Formats: sequence, C-alpha cells, structure tokens
Amino acid sequence: MGSLYMMLVVICLAVPIDVASTIYLEEFAPKSRLTDLIEVNIKNLAAVPSIVFGLLGAAVFINFLNLPRSAPLVNGLMLTLMTLPTIIIATRATLQGTFPTLRKAALGLSASKTQMVFHHVLPVTFPSILIATIIGVAQALGETAPLLLIGMNAFVASIPGSIVD
Repeated sequence: MGSLYMMLVVICLAVPIDVASTIYLEEFAPKSRLTDLIEVNIKNLAAVPSIVFGLLGAAVFINFLNLPRSAPLVNGLMLTLMTLPTIIIATRATLQGTFPTLRKAALGLSASKTQMVFHHVLPVTFPSILIATIIGVAQALGETAPLLLIGMNAFVASIPGSIVD
C-alpha cells in the first residue's frame, strides 16, 4: 500500500509538472541564456545518482520542512524530483521529433501557436509522452537507495491508511 500511495503522489505531481514544463520550454519559451541554463541543468539532473536525491530528500523534506519520516508523501515528493529529468528529456525528444510540416500546416490554416500545440502537436505525440511517463514512473518505483535514506523500512508493521501515514 505504501508503494501504491507513493506512486500516486509521483504520478499526480510529476506528470503535469514535467509535461507542462516541457511544452513551455520547447514551444513557448524564447531561446535565451536562461532557457539554455535550464536545459543544461535538466540534463545534469539526469546524471545525479539516486543516493544524492535521497540525501536531498532527507535534508529538505524531513529536516527542513519537518514532514513525517517514512511517509509515502515524502518519498513520493523525492521520487517526483528524480523523475523530472527522465520525463522531460523523453517528452522533449518527442516534441522535437514531430514533423515540421504539421506545425506549418496548422499555422497556415490560421491556428494560433497555442492551438497548434494543443490541438495538433500534442494529440500526435500523446502516445510517446505516455511512454515517457511510464518509463519515468517505473524508474521511480525501482529506486531503493533514496527510500532507505528517508527511512522507508523493508518491514512495515501496519498498512498505511493515507499518504501521510
């Protein structure tokens, strides 16, 4: 039950944040030094070992924010941070892989840029975005080192009743 609650937290937080940030960075953000810096940091986050995320989760979520130890909420928040680069990079590759003629055709038929993205590009790329999400969530489910640092024990004496138990 703890893993189920933890994955629900990851899915509810990671998917909207990752997909929205990818759409903004790829489609709407002007190319500048700031977006280049964000892109480099996203790629660097993908190379960070999971144990470092565990230390970050223990320091920020438990020591600084005083969230309860071993709760699926804390572990879900930390695993959400871990899945950010995975889903963003895969979704970005999907958005970059769409045919430019699809974009040009939508804009040529007087669609706005927002309509072009949400009515033409996203429906075409939805299956690939879903696969990227599944890969990110599966990676999060397989991580154990950060969970051990936060205190999610292998022996659970009682089944958690909610995401804060």
